[in-house]
Amino acid sequence: MRRPTRPLLVTLSGIGILAATTACSAGASTTSTGGSVPGGSTTPVAFADGTYSATGTYESPGGTESIEVQLTLAKNLVTAVTVTPQARDASGQIYQGMFAQGISAAVVGKDLNTLHVSKVSGSSLTGGGFNDALAKIKAEAGG
Repeated sequence: MRRPTRPLLVTLSGIGILAATTACSAGASTTSTGGSVPGGSTTPVAFADGTYSATGTYESPGGTESIEVQLTLAKNLVTAVTVTPQARDASGQIYQGMFAQGISAAVVGKDLNTLHVSKVSGSSLTGGGFNDALAKIKAEAGG
């Protein structure tokens, strides 16, 4: 008796696509503005080297949440980052904790001019708070 192989191949293909999609969404993603800096200018800003801190806020289903961001810069590159979770509800604490653990891999070595975080370690909303703090840091650092 001959068994059809097509349904098996379709099933295996679907599993492979699902696994690849899951692996990609669990990682960190940053986006850049394609060589231009925010605001449409193509001239990069020269930020002052140093360590900066700011609090960023974002809206979650549980209300307004905040995170503390500390960023070290050298020659416009992020050399270190620390995110301190400040979430008030249990769900926010979980997502901010995952974000804090994965953010270093997503931003260290990146140019501050083009840095924008979307999703890190499965946490997509916390990126909004990080970007809010990042805008404050850019302003303080001379941008």
